[in-house]
This record gives sequence, C-alpha cells and structure tokens, in this order.
Amino acid sequence: MAYYFSWNHRIIGVVAKRREKSMKEYDVVVIGAGPAGLAAANKAAANGASVLAIDSNLSPGGQLVKQIHKFFGSADICAGTRGIRLADKFYDEARKNGCQFMLGASVYAIERDGEDYMVYAGDGSKTWRIRTKTAVLALGASENAIAFDGWTKPGVITAGAAQTLVNQYRVLCGKRVLMVGSGNVGLIVSYQLTQAGIDIAAIVEAAPAVGGYEVHANKVRRAGIPIYTSTTIVSAEGEGSVTGAVIAKVDRNFQPIKGTEKRLDVDTICISVGLSPLIKLAASCGCELIRNSKRETVPKLDDCLMTSCPGIFAAGDMAGVEEASIALEEGAIVGNAVSVYLGIAKEEDKKPEIDEAKARLEELRARGEKRATRFNAALYERYSGSKVVVECGQGIPCNPCEKYCPAHAIHVGEEITNNPEANLDLCVGCGKCVVACPGMAYFLINMNYSEVKAEIGMPYEYLPVPLEGSVVRGLDRNGEYVCDAEVTRVQKLKDADSTLLLKISVPKEYAGVVRAIDRKKVSAE
Repeated sequence: MAYYFSWNHRIIGVVAKRREKSMKEYDVVVIGAGPAGLAAANKAAANGASVLAIDSNLSPGGQLVKQIHKFFGSADICAGTRGIRLADKFYDEARKNGCQFMLGASVYAIERDGEDYMVYAGDGSKTWRIRTKTAVLALGASENAIAFDGWTKPGVITAGAAQTLVNQYRVLCGKRVLMVGSGNVGLIVSYQLTQAGIDIAAIVEAAPAVGGYEVHANKVRRAGIPIYTSTTIVSAEGEGSVTGAVIAKVDRNFQPIKGTEKRLDVDTICISVGLSPLIKLAASCGCELIRNSKRETVPKLDDCLMTSCPGIFAAGDMAGVEEASIALEEGAIVGNAVSVYLGIAKEEDKKPEIDEAKARLEELRARGEKRATRFNAALYERYSGSKVVVECGQGIPCNPCEKYCPAHAIHVGEEITNNPEANLDLCVGCGKCVVACPGMAYFLINMNYSEVKAEIGMPYEYLPVPLEGSVVRGLDRNGEYVCDAEVTRVQKLKDADSTLLLKISVPKEYAGVVRAIDRKKVSAE
C-alpha cells in the first residue's frame, strides 16, 4: 500500500490517495521546505528530476513565512525582498517545475533499501513509506534556551515563538517585552515587535558587544530600545506568570555581578541565544557528524554538500547556522549536485553553475572593513536639493542600494562587502536607496530647505502614518528626544514594498542629529 501527494496552494492540508499496485518512487525527496529545501527542490525539478518535498508545517517556506524584513545579500538574487514574498516565489517556481509537496507530515526515519532509500513519514494519524534514489536534508535548526530562576514561567518564550505569534497569527505575545540576546534574530524580532505595537523594555547581551549587524542595532536604538551589553537576565518574577525581570551586569566569566541588579516591568521575556542544527535524522541514518569552526555539530559534507552516506545531501542551517541567503545558495548547489549524482544532468554542464554559487557563498560569508560614517553639514550646504547620507559602515554583504539608484550615484562594486559610497554630484535625491536598504541605513538631507531649517528623509515602517503638516518629536540615533519636527511629506515610492519615505523639517543645527521620530506620539487621526 502506498500513496502519492498533492497540495492545493489555497487550501491548507495534505491530500493522500491510495495506490494499490505500486509504491510511488522519486528521484529526490527533500526533507524540509524552508529556503534551502525549496531552492534544492526547485533546482532538481528544473533539471528534470522527480521531486517530493516534505515539511511538518502546513505551508512551505520555513522561517521565510514569518520574516517580514528585507534580506541582505545580492540584489540579483533576493536582497531587498521580504522573506514572506520569497516563500511564495520559490514555492510557485518549484510547483511549476513539477515538484510535489507533502505538508503537515514529519519524517522520522530514513533507511537504506538496496540501491535506494526508504523514507518514513507520518502526520500523527497516518504513516507512509516513500522510496527515493536520493534525499536532501534541509531541516533547519532549533532555538537554544538558557536556564535562570523562573525560566519555566508562562511568559518566557523564544524569539522565534514571538515572531510566529505576531507575524503569522497576528497575536501579540505581550505588552512589554525583555529580549535576551542581541544577535540578528534578537534585533530583528525586537524591531518587528515594535511594529506590532509592543513595547520593548530592553535588549540584554551577555557579550561585551552586540552580536548582530550594527545596522539592525541602530534601527532598534532609533526606536528608543536600550541595548545593555555585558548584561544578562538573573530571574523572571511573578506568581502565575511573568510580571517582571531582574537583569545584572556580568564579569569576564559571564557571572552576574552582585549589586548591579536592575528590575524591569515586563510581562514577556523572549530568549534569543542562538540556534542549533537539527541533526538527529542525519545521525539516525548513519551520516558522519563533525564539529565545525563555530563548534556546531553538523554532518560531514563534501564540496557539493553530500554527506558520508552516498546520495544523501544536506543544506541550510542543519549544515551550519547562517543567513537565509546562504541557505538559498546551498540549496541551489545541492539541487544541481543531486541531478549530476543521479545522472540526470552532466557534470560539465552543471559545474559552472555550481562554481558560481560557491563563489557567491564566499562573498556572502565575507565581511568588509568597518568604517565610521559622519555627516558634513558644510558639504551638503553646497547643494540646493536633497542628497543621500549613507550611514552603513560595517561592510555587510549587500547591494540593493546600488541596483535601485536610477542616477548611478551609489557605488558598491564587484565585492558586495565593500562599503557603499555616494557621489553627491550624481545624486538626484529620489530616495529609492532609502526605502530599498534592508538595514534602513540611508537618509536624505536638504540643508537648504529654508533659511533656518533642513529637511531630512528617512525610511518609515510603522502605523499610524504621520500626517503631512503635523508636528512630531524628532529623535537622535539612540531614540532620545532632540527637537520638534514638522512632517513635510510622506511618499510611497514604486517598488518600495511598504517602506515609506518620510520627510521632516528640523532646525539646521540638528540635521546631522535627528534620524527618527517618536512613533508613540504620532496621531492616529
């Protein structure tokens, strides 16, 4: 007894039809339909392989379905696009190429069966055996936890859980949140919770420096969220649920320093202290495991990401936790490599494509030099209109700003880890780079807006949207009040994907200081 599977894009569920005579067989079974799995399935199907993708979620995309932020990386691939858009895009492409999907089911075992593999899956009420020539493991990673006094109380959740509740199910995880951990996940989720109207009391980080991209940290600082480094959570307070949290400074051994305790009124504590690759399935089917340079336990892989078990490949976070853009490249490599392994595609035909993906991986994993960014008022006073101010100096692998500038005034170059440079003589002040930047690190300045005031253009992604002509509170890079400002214009630029270009006027002496407005004081009328 065997089954074949199909999935209606608009109806959540798995439709299984019984076949009495023969078991359904596939060239490739992809386990995990996140960014790596979708990319691998799409590429293998496009090469002519019969592909089944299995995922325990009821919709494909993995983490993409709750990632409402814009991606870093190359604009030619997916940078500048929100994760939720990418999930639909890759799923539609895979279906058009003939890939079948089995959703709402988990794979619990893989075993060798002659020259093939037998994949065992279940949905809680039924189980299936699926024969395949090859398998791609793209199960992702699980969130880490830390233990502290009260860590099992209701109200202590992971950052991923908070992101799922808010972005997928539109349910607030709390009213006032403490975020523990300042990696990219902690920073991004903190920003997204503020977009949902949740107050972030603070972000605490045990390390002496922020763990994520500085542009993400700057984004939450401008929102008025304090980041305390060399600080950890000591306890969660409350009888039935969380009503507060105690934090404290830590010493060199990351132990709380007595006498530095501070209490915060919060009803939710979000834990964002890293991820661990999900390697249990790889281990159970006999794949050799190693410790990588980041001390993660992962499958041992060859240059094309095949494990020690012939025909079983791995990609994405389960091969080592990294960015989603890297998972997409790894998936593309695997999709081509498995096609060559099966003999569906010739190695000489696919090697250039694989090598190009490997080169992009090296570029995405690289980091450029940090460079301080400063605003020179005298320079901007030479121009009569708005000119771009670039406040991205971390050498992040990213270049949408260069691609979307119609005047070619932004230069990144061949290496996308280069710090972007702006040619003010070419800049036309259109603001497209401001709304395209995933790090929200671009601004416009018009020092000659009037005799006494300058106009500042900035990205804006909050509700309510301020009314033109209204007076708002101008904030500095740390979210501190600087001066009152007048909203001069709110623009919805083409291809901005919901990021508004907000322009405000401030006294000229604050042109290099004001970089945000107080979203809590914006009128809803």
